[in-house]
Amino acid sequence: MQVIRITKIEDCFDGSFIKEFELDDKISKHFIKKLGQGCCLEYFSDFPRPFFRIEKKNQYQIKGVENSTTMQAIFSRSCSPKCVENLINLIQTI
Repeated sequence: MQVIRITKIEDCFDGSFIKEFELDDKISKHFIKKLGQGCCLEYFSDFPRPFFRIEKKNQYQIKGVENSTTMQAIFSRSCSPKCVENLINLIQTI
């Protein structure tokens, strides 16, 4: 999976920041499970549009919908720019 574009959505009062990731393909269940390995993964397959939330403690929380080409990541204020780079690299290995 390739990241086509990253858009800064907003900076939050607590120092965290939100970015939207646009991907070159639709988000599949397989992709969600791989992205969530080693993290806290919540997957709501019963929703009309299956929703997922992945949290990697002290780094980021990702929210998205299966079969979409975008997802949002909320990065912790303690997260360095390297966290964003690591997430991009992870996405591109799946």
